[in-house]
Amino acid sequence: MPAQNTKRSTASTSQPKRASAPRKSANTQIQSEIDRDLKAWIRQNGKRGAMPSRGELTKTGHGQLATRIHHHGGSGAIAKRLGLQLRSQRGAKSGR
Repeated sequence: MPAQNTKRSTASTSQPKRASAPRKSANTQIQSEIDRDLKAWIRQNGKRGAMPSRGELTKTGHGQLATRIHHHGGSGAIAKRLGLQLRSQRGAKSGR
C-alpha cells in the first residue's frame, strides 16, 4: 500500500498591505500628458481656445503629439475635453 501524504499545508502568514496612492491607468496618464503638452503648445503658439490641426503641430516640430492625439481619441475628443474649438475644414460645405 502506498504511503499517504500526511503533511498538512501550513497557512502562510500574510503581512498587512501597504497603503499606496491610487495609480492612474496608463490611458489616463497618457491623456494627462497629451493635455499638458497640448496646452503648452497652445500657450507658445498663441492659439488660445482653438484646437490646432495635425499640420500645425507637425510644422512646429510636434508631430509626435499629433500622433498621440490621433491614437487617443482624435482631435474632436481632445478638443471637447479641453473646451477647445475645432476649426472647420477648408473647403467644407457650410450646409446652408
